[in-house]
Amino acid sequence: MGHVFANHWLTITIVLLLAVVQILVHIIYFLHLDTHSEGGWNMLAFIFTIVLVVIVLGASIWVMYNENSLMMPMSPQYQHSE
Repeated sequence: MGHVFANHWLTITIVLLLAVVQILVHIIYFLHLDTHSEGGWNMLAFIFTIVLVVIVLGASIWVMYNENSLMMPMSPQYQHSE
């Protein structure tokens, strides 16, 4: 919002990278998930959850993008003027 970086893609990349680092810190230091806890079953369940979330979010974004790009434009008589 403050336009600290000249390129907005650089800002988005930095924010996403910091978000990933924060997620990893929470997983390791607060949730104590690693490959050794409970024979690795906690980590396996976590990875399965991540895979499902990625599939659901990816499919949702894909469907919304296709709906938006394939939607017929409204005729001028149905558009609201402001």
